[in-house]
Amino acid sequence: MVHVIIGEHFYYIRDIDDNTYWSNTHQPTLSKEEKYEVVFSVGRADFHSTHNEIETHTEMVVSPEDDIEMRRILVTNNSSRRRKIEVTSYAEVVLAPAASDIMQPLFNNLFVQTEILPHQHAILCKRRPRSVEEPTPVMFHLMTLQQKEAEEISYETDRMEFIGRGNTTVKSEGYENSRTTRG
Repeated sequence: MVHVIIGEHFYYIRDIDDNTYWSNTHQPTLSKEEKYEVVFSVGRADFHSTHNEIETHTEMVVSPEDDIEMRRILVTNNSSRRRKIEVTSYAEVVLAPAASDIMQPLFNNLFVQTEILPHQHAILCKRRPRSVEEPTPVMFHLMTLQQKEAEEISYETDRMEFIGRGNTTVKSEGYENSRTTRG
């Protein structure tokens, strides 16, 4: 079995009314939160943060038996007013052994293909094999809501469109230019 990696995987949270955004963990926006706590245990990490009376609890769990990682974000409005929140997921999909990605990160990204599956509200990522013998690793990226309906779902699989030339995940051009300011 060849273990593959996903690289960076972050979430941006936007308060539509306040026109600000931040992240549920310190990375990628590096914003200072009112409250921030991280607890690590075997096979899991829990992140708790509060920004402008919006509380997030993020659970990251890795299965000991299967090659799967699941993340759950609970967003709670602790203010007395109704809030409209947007959650955006960002992942640098590598699907290659860690050593390979460290040696040639840009080259490895050339082999990743994405396909939007609109009926499943998901993105399927595959790594083109370099030879007939090489296995084809896949990643299924999906976000679901519980207790609420999404008003709009959109996808962007072009890193340049989201991050922008010369930018990083800390200051993403695509996110900055979509009517927000950092919080």
